[in-house]
Amino acid sequence: MSSQPFKLASKFVQAGAGAGKTTALSEHVFTSLQGYFETHKKYPHLVVCTFTVKATQELREKLVQKAYKSKNQYLVEVIKDPSHVSITTIHGLLNNILRKYALEFGLQPDFQLQDELTEERFRRKLTRSIFIDNKQSQKILEQFSFREINEILYKLFLVKLDNPNLTSVTDRDITEAFEKKREELTQKASYVLNYVSQVQAFDEFTSYLKSLTSNVSLIKDVEDIKFPRFSKKFGFDEEVWNEIKGFRDNLKSESNKAYWDEAFWSENIQLFKDIDSIFNTYFEAMLERKIVNSKICLSEIEGVSNFLLEKFPDIGSKVQEQIDYWYIDEFQDTS
Repeated sequence: MSSQPFKLASKFVQAGAGAGKTTALSEHVFTSLQGYFETHKKYPHLVVCTFTVKATQELREKLVQKAYKSKNQYLVEVIKDPSHVSITTIHGLLNNILRKYALEFGLQPDFQLQDELTEERFRRKLTRSIFIDNKQSQKILEQFSFREINEILYKLFLVKLDNPNLTSVTDRDITEAFEKKREELTQKASYVLNYVSQVQAFDEFTSYLKSLTSNVSLIKDVEDIKFPRFSKKFGFDEEVWNEIKGFRDNLKSESNKAYWDEAFWSENIQLFKDIDSIFNTYFEAMLERKIVNSKICLSEIEGVSNFLLEKFPDIGSKVQEQIDYWYIDEFQDTS
């Protein structure tokens, strides 16, 4: 080993399947263990997050084999000891963190992960109970089926776990969203007009695009607009033609979308607000279920962990201080 002090550093490796990323990672982990010991006269606490359980087994086997070859029995024991070398999936790691700091998080320390079916039944029951007690529920059910609104509320819950500071949509947000979509469409239409406006074969399409730039709701009429086949007489090559045709095809695919009608947004502002009101009740009930009652399923563990670490940053700092190296292996079993 070099006599130079061992330095911490970040490193990113990108390679395709079968390129040897896991082998390279085991080499780097092993080098880190030896280098840290040489500098500090002790072994570090090292965490490796893998994509699958199979990958954790493969990586640990590679490290143990390397330790045996080094004829360093103490290093063998260090690698086998999770307090020094923790090789786990991200869900396994987060599960350990939640259990270790359960009381500080407000969780029950002996919580057990729930099966997905049990939690799905709870969500349906919760949604039903909220709708029974809510005056706005009938208006929402005129637009969405019970199954759809149940899925929407749960997806919103997961999004807010990942983004705890997410705020409710406002009238201004809705207006800006429409304006942004309109601006994107009209900019592209103007770009296409630069090519087609001088070509007689595109006269009808040109007239349509000019109207579209001032009234995007006309997108619904694109199917009725004559569009010529490619000709070298147009004065531009096939690459430009494909771009123009691609824009027209995109207009066709978008033509039945209600959000291009400005009236859609104004008419549905109240609907969005009603859903938001129901979601606030839903979110608080789900938080009680997940935190106070500690009924968490595996698919929620990342979101719950993120929410709690955002709420209790000091715990995140404690975890960070205890880990000297953190590796992430994107090995994925696709067999």
